[in-house]
Amino acid sequence: MYKSLITAAAAAMLAFAAPSQAARTDSVFLLHGYNDKANSSGQGDAWDCTANWANQRNALRAFGHTGRVQTIGYYSDNKNCDRNLASTVYTKNFAGDAGVSRQGGPANIQLLTYDTSMTHVAYRFAWAAAREFRDSGRPIHVITDSLGGLIVRQAVAKSSLGDPDFPTLAQMQIMTVHSYGTPFYGTPAGSLSGTIQGVQARVGSDFINTLNSTAYTRVGSARWYSYTSRYMFTDGDGFIKYDSACWLKANLCFQYRNPAYFHGGYKDDSNFTTRRSGAYILKSPGLTPWLENDPRSDIGAAGVAASYVVAF
Repeated sequence: MYKSLITAAAAAMLAFAAPSQAARTDSVFLLHGYNDKANSSGQGDAWDCTANWANQRNALRAFGHTGRVQTIGYYSDNKNCDRNLASTVYTKNFAGDAGVSRQGGPANIQLLTYDTSMTHVAYRFAWAAAREFRDSGRPIHVITDSLGGLIVRQAVAKSSLGDPDFPTLAQMQIMTVHSYGTPFYGTPAGSLSGTIQGVQARVGSDFINTLNSTAYTRVGSARWYSYTSRYMFTDGDGFIKYDSACWLKANLCFQYRNPAYFHGGYKDDSNFTTRRSGAYILKSPGLTPWLENDPRSDIGAAGVAASYVVAF
């Protein structure tokens, strides 16, 4: 029954490089996006990781995934995260980095806020992935929302380019990345925030320009899937434009329309009874422009599609 909700989309995804059945026992990281309450208040009022990813976790289990599924937080003000990158465990060689600030990190490396550089967060994320692979021996699939996709992108790029602060790609073993509404090419919404992460996410920022520079074309061996929308009368999901969220180097990019997702809604729509008939447009390497006149039908919700790729 579950498989019937993903027809043409699943076939298209799997045709590029389908995971083996062993992927059901691989590890999954669930990484959140930006939060404007991540100001180090100590109130735990940024992300509740368990609640934030409940639907996605349920979708993974429903598809038969039996491996470790862990929520990853990168704000000190988060709560209920399986791993919080504020822990000094997630530093170079798991050594704690006492008194050391790498990759633009804060003076107090136990304090991660919206004013912590995404490059430093990427550094911490990379070592969390290396720790997971070291402990479990299983490859990792990442499902991430919004700004989280930029963090994973930076982590993989830095590792691929041999930055000595980062673990190697072999140490991380990231197999697939699913990014919901990630502003790969920046977002005007970043102008609404004067925080460091908000400024880095702006169109034309040094961070965005570097991330899309020629030097950063090496992205490792992970398969990337981008998810975007054209919500109501906008050219995106209300915050991120679809042509920014569809990363051109992704293996596949999905665009949901009529109905579409508002920003933040991708991961929450993991209901197996939800159909997105005619709401799906595919873009992949070598296919330009958007297949506007060839929508895929009955593919299921975004959270279901990501879970299918991971579990199968």
